[in-house]
Amino acid sequence: YPGSEGAINAQNLLAQIQQPSLVLESEKVNLPGIPFRTLVKYKNTGSIHLRLIKTSREELKSLDNPYDEKYWKEVTGLRSERNWSSVLPDQGDLQQHAVEVKIDALPVGTYILLSSVNGDFSLTKNIMTSQVIYVSNLSSIQNDKQEIFVLHRDNGFPISKATVNVWKQQYNNT
Repeated sequence: YPGSEGAINAQNLLAQIQQPSLVLESEKVNLPGIPFRTLVKYKNTGSIHLRLIKTSREELKSLDNPYDEKYWKEVTGLRSERNWSSVLPDQGDLQQHAVEVKIDALPVGTYILLSSVNGDFSLTKNIMTSQVIYVSNLSSIQNDKQEIFVLHRDNGFPISKATVNVWKQQYNNT
């Protein structure tokens, strides 16, 4: 029964099943000079294209909301440090799969990891993700007394005479 509610629902379900998807998950902070991995969850795509963009706190604050198209125009226009592609195992079963992709060692800094289904990172008919990644030797913990301890991220030893700046961001609904 073409044109019936059931036929339209079936067409919508088929489009949903065939729709590609792409999600990246990485540790927020990674050690400098050591390669690390990012988890790629994907469906109905055979490859992923990646860009690594070195950025700063100030530049991140200036970027728009990632749910806005202006953000994607700005981030795809930034100069990339590295570009590469990875072939993803295609099972052909229309299900979501996951693999880990190697990210080569990076120096200390703040980075945006940009991924795309299309190699040209076009803003139309494409799926893109972005993720902020920090590379640092430092970590911190805070106790009940509001004391902050700065530690070496790899071995856990305290960093003596560390200077800490604390920023508090509070939402004002008015």
